[in-house]
Amino acid sequence: MQTTHIILVSEQAAPAFLPVLDKEIAPAQVILAVTPSMEKRGRARSLEGLFRQEGIKVHTHKLPQDNDYVAIEESLLQMALTPAYGLEEGIVYLNLTGGTKLMALAAQNVARTQFAEQWRPFYVDLATGRLLWLGNQAWPEGAVPPARALDSSVRLYSYLAGYGYEVVRKRKPTALSRLRKDLIADLITGIDSKPKLAFALGHLNALAEQSERVNQLDVALQDKSLSHPAFQWLLDSFQSAGCLRYNDKTLTFESDEQRSFVKGGWLEDHVYEIVSSLYDELRLKDHAQNLEVRDISARTANEIDVCFLQKNRLFVIECKTARMDTNQRANETLYRLVNIHSRVGGVGARGMLVTYREVGEGELQLATSLGVRIVQSRGIAHLRAALSDWVGGR
Repeated sequence: MQTTHIILVSEQAAPAFLPVLDKEIAPAQVILAVTPSMEKRGRARSLEGLFRQEGIKVHTHKLPQDNDYVAIEESLLQMALTPAYGLEEGIVYLNLTGGTKLMALAAQNVARTQFAEQWRPFYVDLATGRLLWLGNQAWPEGAVPPARALDSSVRLYSYLAGYGYEVVRKRKPTALSRLRKDLIADLITGIDSKPKLAFALGHLNALAEQSERVNQLDVALQDKSLSHPAFQWLLDSFQSAGCLRYNDKTLTFESDEQRSFVKGGWLEDHVYEIVSSLYDELRLKDHAQNLEVRDISARTANEIDVCFLQKNRLFVIECKTARMDTNQRANETLYRLVNIHSRVGGVGARGMLVTYREVGEGELQLATSLGVRIVQSRGIAHLRAALSDWVGGR
């Protein structure tokens, strides 16, 4: 018996593709009901690509403008009676989560008045990750099942594909050496024990960026820099870890990879390692580090430091070791983080900023209003607890 999902396409992709990937109600085919505005934005194309990748047959049914109730209802009825879709037999699940309110009302009315004994309408509550059945008699003995958690096995790359993003570059995580672990531990505890260490690290970041701009591993050192105890300690520490070498005139990074580690990659590595250690405890589904993702339709790219999936929700973490003590820089970082996680993961996505430098009170308030969690400075030493609270307490 053929199973079909009818989906009202909207900006939010997760409520559309998660039920399709649910093991209990996974369909053989999907019908995407698309208005001209959604077709223009490429939302249907993203879903179609994901479903075809999963071996699911896809039809696209074009609806009229999304503000004409009568025309939408007539179009949906025409769709239901189209022989090529084969909806007269089998099980039909109607996903009412997407579309406009008028689209959802029109679709629900068609289901209730015309196909009450054939269609099974439902709604996806992203906040709880549950599937809510909305009545109709299309169940054995008319017994509508209770709400239940979605049972989707979606992986990170498929989740991103559902929102129209492809991974164009990824960094394969490598286990941290003992030297690097010790260095990271010293950098974190040094926030309290070494005066002006954050300032010195910002200066070292600037030198690494200068080295990148000119595409050379060598960069000139100023005499006054070496006179700063915290900066001297940083150079000695990174040199002992095999990342760089220096004399009184020149700083030389051992490789591009080592320079990236010095410039802030060490914090990404630390965050990723903590996330990995929480994989089973927090029941994560997938995680990744240092991804470059590209909008398939717009061809624009974004970088993601660390991300993971938990209960069909995307969590994105931005890591910063550069200066964050100016309003403009902190605000730009916060807005960029919100922009990335909301576009790449939808309204259910969450963002966290892990920053070695402290941010101001105004920026903390802005982060709260934007729904971004901040772990800063001394708080990095308690990152594991912060992540558990962030994921478990949302």
